[in-house]
Amino acid sequence: MIVNQKSLVPMLLLLQAAFIGLPSLGPQVRAASAGLLCLADLSLNPTDCPFLPANISGQVGDTVTVAVNVQGVDSLDGLDIPVQVNPAVLQPLSISLADSIMGNACTELQSGCGQILLQSVNSTSGVVRLAMDIFEVSVPGNGNLFEINYKVLSSSGAAIIFQLGCLGASAPGTCVALANPSIVNVNLQTASFMGPLPPDFYMAARPSFQPLLGSAETLLGSTANSVVALFGTGGFAGSVGLSATPVPLCSVSNCPSWSLNASSLAPASERAAVVVLTFFVPPGTPSNIWTVNVTATSGSISHSVLVTFQIVPPPRFSISADTTTLTVHRGQWPPPFFTLNLTEAGCGRTYEPETGCAGLGFSLSTSPNVKKGPSIGYRLFDTDVPTFTVTALVIVYTNSLTHPGTYAVVVFASTKWVISTITLTIIVVPDIRANV
Repeated sequence: MIVNQKSLVPMLLLLQAAFIGLPSLGPQVRAASAGLLCLADLSLNPTDCPFLPANISGQVGDTVTVAVNVQGVDSLDGLDIPVQVNPAVLQPLSISLADSIMGNACTELQSGCGQILLQSVNSTSGVVRLAMDIFEVSVPGNGNLFEINYKVLSSSGAAIIFQLGCLGASAPGTCVALANPSIVNVNLQTASFMGPLPPDFYMAARPSFQPLLGSAETLLGSTANSVVALFGTGGFAGSVGLSATPVPLCSVSNCPSWSLNASSLAPASERAAVVVLTFFVPPGTPSNIWTVNVTATSGSISHSVLVTFQIVPPPRFSISADTTTLTVHRGQWPPPFFTLNLTEAGCGRTYEPETGCAGLGFSLSTSPNVKKGPSIGYRLFDTDVPTFTVTALVIVYTNSLTHPGTYAVVVFASTKWVISTITLTIIVVPDIRANV
């Protein structure tokens, strides 16, 4: 199996670590001091942050602009910032970099160029996201990063916040990543539309859908985590109790289970608090879809999120043979052999153990295993046909002392998660000269 290696620029690695929604694989280096990242009314604070969270107003049909500003950061050379709002109130239209400190977009990479890695405006989810870095240099961390234009669809109040549910980010529990090139700590200041809004908290889970490997034949268990984040707005303060859908009673050992690593959180206004939902699939768990409802309650305020886990069968090899029975004369030369094709359609040449693509494990077992039985060897050849196929030659060696009889050879082809087998039959008969 050939390993596919992907080359990623350091900034992309940083942004992916902040956005994956799971604990990062290695330690994150952080800047010592924390600046401020804010959402501001462009007409009042085009390049800095207001003393209090901004309250933006507008009439239905108007276009309003929110400035994403930073202050108190020594320098920046990259960012990944997602901003979210209720799309039934404010419909995101576009992103503008007209006043940004993040360099000028260039047709060719040169020092100081602002390179956009990702720019998206989703009018369905209400999420606007911009990821970019500056080629070779950094900029002072004070000023406008970008602007978001919204169309007012309703006069209802709505919070404009940063997307929640990531670990390893610049503001824990959110999906904000600022870099220089290490992760830069920042405090957050959100905004409201048609506020001020009453004390409340917002709740999100990332990822909200995850596949896990499992089937009645799996040899290994699997685990997935989802980060559930709460973010206080409107001066919210207080303890929030957490609960999840009860784990079902199960009379056998191969049923999934899940748990939260905390039963309460205390999110503060403009700060997030997180809890991790862990979902465990033991070996042999049948494929299925499970949805866990996580509820957060503080007094009369209650919110919930749904997290779905889908147990899917892992990749496996199918085995075909040119024949499953060979008759072999003792001492026959050249030695006869079976030709097997082991085909796996899901992975190709990609090596990704977490998705079940862990290559081929190949082994043989002969029965009866007697001292003077045939000796079995094999050779493997991989091919480039449309699906990943390994051709295996199972070679039968005998000599004049090999005991005649019938032997069974079980071939095991494993993807680490699932073992496929085929049984070959060898009939050893006396050599031709013995019958003369």
